[in-house]
Amino acid sequence: MNAVIHYLSHSGWAVKTANAIFIFDYYMPDAQDDRDLEDGVVNLHKLKDQRVYFFSSHSHNDHYSKQLNEAVARYPDMTFITGAFKAPFAANIVMQPRQTLTLDDLTITTGASTDEGVCFLVCSPDICLFHAGDHANWDSDAVMPSYRSEIDFIAEQRRGIDAAFLPVCYFGGEKARQLTQGAFYAIQKLNPSLVFPMHGGFHESVYQEFAVEAKAAGIPNRIICMEQEGGRYTIHDDDL
Repeated sequence: MNAVIHYLSHSGWAVKTANAIFIFDYYMPDAQDDRDLEDGVVNLHKLKDQRVYFFSSHSHNDHYSKQLNEAVARYPDMTFITGAFKAPFAANIVMQPRQTLTLDDLTITTGASTDEGVCFLVCSPDICLFHAGDHANWDSDAVMPSYRSEIDFIAEQRRGIDAAFLPVCYFGGEKARQLTQGAFYAIQKLNPSLVFPMHGGFHESVYQEFAVEAKAAGIPNRIICMEQEGGRYTIHDDDL
C-alpha cells in the first residue's frame, strides 16, 4: 500500500491513495491558481475527474468552508460529508454521531465529539483513517467519560487503523496536560500505525513537543510531525 498524506494546516489533511483522495477539515475556499496539494491547498480543478471525498467534522470556521462546499457541488466525482450539520448543496451527506455509512467501497463510522460534530473513521480497501475533528480531552486532567466512551466506540469498530489525526493543543497552539493525556489514551486504545498531531496551525512546533512527551511516556507508535503547511508524508508498507 502506498499513500501520500498532505498537511493542509491546522486540522486539515489530504490523503491520496491509488483509488481515491480523502480531504479532512479543510477550511479555505477553492484555490483558483496554480497551487495544489503539494502547496498545502485544495485546487478543485486539479482534482477533477478523480474520486474525492471531503469530510468536515463540524461547522466551526477552522474546520469548514462553505465556499469550498458550494464549489465541490459542481464536480460529479466529489462528495462532501458533514458531521451533524446540514449544508444546502448537492452531493452532500450529513452524518450524525455513532452512524455507519457504506459509500462506494468505503465504510465510514462516526463518533460524537466533546466539542461539536463528530469524529470520523474512514476505511477503504487501501487504507483506514481516524480523524478526531475536535474530539479531545478539553476540560479535565482525568480522561473525561465523554471522551473515553467515543474513543472506545471507535476502537470497537476496527482493528488495524493505519493513521490517526489527533488534536494536541488549543486553537492558539497552547498545550495542556489534559489534551496530552487524552491523545495518549486514543493512541493506546486505537493503536494506529502512524499518529499525526494536529490543531496547531501556525504553531507547528507544538507537534514535536507532543512527540517528545509521547516518547518519554513510553508510547511506541510512530508520530509524524508536520513542520508547515504543505508538508507531506508517504506511507509505505513497512510503516504499517
